[in-house]
Amino acid sequence: MLFQLDYRYWQIVQEKQNGLGFICDKCGLISPVSIKGVCPTFNCNGNLELLRSSSRYEDVEKNHYRYLYTTLSPMNMIVHEHTAQLESNYASKIQQKFIKGNINVLSCSTTFELGVDLGELEVIFLRNVPPEPSNYIQRSGRAGRRLDSVGFTLTFAQLRSHDLAYFKEPETMVGGQIKPPVVEIRNEKIVRRHLHSIVLAKFFREYPDYFGIVQSFFELENEGIIGLQMLKEYLSKRPLDLLNSLKRTIPKNMHATFDLESWGWIKDFIDKDGSLEIADAKMRDEYTHLQEFYEQKDEEYRATRNQRIRNRLNADMNWASKRMETIKKKQLINFLASHTVIPKYGFPVDVVELDIRNSAPAAKEIQLERDLRIAISEFAPGSQVVANKYIWESAGLRVVRDRTWPLYWYAICPNCKRFNIQKGTIEDSPPIISCKSCQMSIERGEVHRFLTPIFGFITSREQEPQKPGESRPKRQFTTRPYFFDYQEPKEKELYIGKLKIRCRYSSHGELAIICKGKKGAGFWICFSCGSAFSKRPKGKHKSPIGEECSSPVRGPLHLGHTFETDVLTIYLEKYEFDETKMGKVDFWYSLLYAILEGVTQALGIRRQDLDGCLYPYEGKIALVLFDNVPGGAGHVKRVMDEQNLYEILESALERVKNCSCGPETSCYGCLRNYQNQFCHEKLKRGIVVEFLSENLR
Repeated sequence: MLFQLDYRYWQIVQEKQNGLGFICDKCGLISPVSIKGVCPTFNCNGNLELLRSSSRYEDVEKNHYRYLYTTLSPMNMIVHEHTAQLESNYASKIQQKFIKGNINVLSCSTTFELGVDLGELEVIFLRNVPPEPSNYIQRSGRAGRRLDSVGFTLTFAQLRSHDLAYFKEPETMVGGQIKPPVVEIRNEKIVRRHLHSIVLAKFFREYPDYFGIVQSFFELENEGIIGLQMLKEYLSKRPLDLLNSLKRTIPKNMHATFDLESWGWIKDFIDKDGSLEIADAKMRDEYTHLQEFYEQKDEEYRATRNQRIRNRLNADMNWASKRMETIKKKQLINFLASHTVIPKYGFPVDVVELDIRNSAPAAKEIQLERDLRIAISEFAPGSQVVANKYIWESAGLRVVRDRTWPLYWYAICPNCKRFNIQKGTIEDSPPIISCKSCQMSIERGEVHRFLTPIFGFITSREQEPQKPGESRPKRQFTTRPYFFDYQEPKEKELYIGKLKIRCRYSSHGELAIICKGKKGAGFWICFSCGSAFSKRPKGKHKSPIGEECSSPVRGPLHLGHTFETDVLTIYLEKYEFDETKMGKVDFWYSLLYAILEGVTQALGIRRQDLDGCLYPYEGKIALVLFDNVPGGAGHVKRVMDEQNLYEILESALERVKNCSCGPETSCYGCLRNYQNQFCHEKLKRGIVVEFLSENLR
């Protein structure tokens, strides 16, 4: 059992007999106590002497920081968040308050990395080491921009391999070489959104009355022709100037992908399952539901004379009315970007929102969005998110009428460990899945079902947000990636030292990310109201907006997401290691994560932009490296170069060789991270050191 002393009861008392304490005659350490004159500094053989009688006393009295501490008055810190979780207008107001001095500390994400001049900003504290020197220069360069001030940057190195590597050699970050940027312009999902933005820009020039706020385009009160219908009529004419604009803008090698000549891209834009059609359905469904909720409460209000009940019903109607006004007045550009119709900052791909249904004032100023790969754990029902100084808790999945979530059956073969997947519906019984690798029939008890929450998540209206405590909310759920297929891979053999390595690269690799809930128990989800639970509720349950719901919950269901990205599989055709000594799975997991760290270091790629997993193939195990951006970013393709791969393996060896943990284990300084905690006990740096040392030289 672990106990922690409450700091509020701590008291620092200076011993009167020692005056100011003691000082080391060698290293200068000041200590309040002396035990036989031994300096407590590691590896220092100096002696402690009374500070007041020491020859160094005068130097201590004149110490710059001691002078500041003893003479300056304490300054109140007025701290505020400035992240992408805030509404843009609200974030701008926070920024202006900081410039004027009304706020003197900003807790920021990388929203301040580019293009923001904060004038007299003097100090920057980085809570982790940036990915590359270019990021470091951008972030630290925010401070000291005025001639009358000096910028100061303090970087905290977290207990993880990337940070510790630069902590040992800080000059490689502070004065490191900035590599030319690598831009991948063939990501289909991102290009598609740029295509949509060109189309909408042309449309709004033709019909400017539809631009502005959500109400202008979607006509939620049905006062005129809906913008989506007018857009369909506009595109039915196949305007030639629009086609020419698309041909000029979209890369030529992708014209066939979008079928520009035949206007085939329209189907994924404004047809039933098109991005704009789905965005329209999500927003219109919520608005209609709020109208029905308002009308129901209004009827109940008129039918009762009980003032206490009337007050409660009136509060419900006020909430619904304000929510509808908020939806109508939302900026159209922001709405389209948030619903993945057009591009937005950072190029997120499969974005979903945690819809805050609470009426608290702080709720109006935040916009919680994540890519689905991250959202299925961070926004999973029961998860908590801190934003705008409050904790917001997910209560379920957002429901859209006449639409359902994609459902899949999946199973991991108990024989060869391959991930198998097939589409399903909620009415299906678990199928017997035949493994695609070893053809083994996987029993129904080993088959699970996951749901993809493509409409996002929702909070409960009745649950009031809480102020964060002294510890951050715990991450309750983790995810794990699985590779299951790729199309048209390109193959190449490389020789590195004693190793013969076969690489297969594809820009159409298929992966799945699964969140299994607490201890793999899944979630129980109501397909009517969206409420979700870790345990199956008995009887009726409350919907996220506070109504009693009698619809049955379905489960247990896992949350998951499938996506395509750049994938590289690495097969070791010729290698030397003692499998019985090292442990087969332990070795492959350890080598996988060592190589991922090596790629980060050697090629200057952010660690969060890459991930990997194991894949059984022809009775062997392959290492799978993939871009963490759906659609791909061209990162792992660079690994398939002989010189690059050699530098990657050398960097991997250095990473595991110079760590201070035991060779029979690993730590966050070499192989471990939050995402791979499912195999922490299998990660052993020593077996990678032995293998790479023997085969690279």
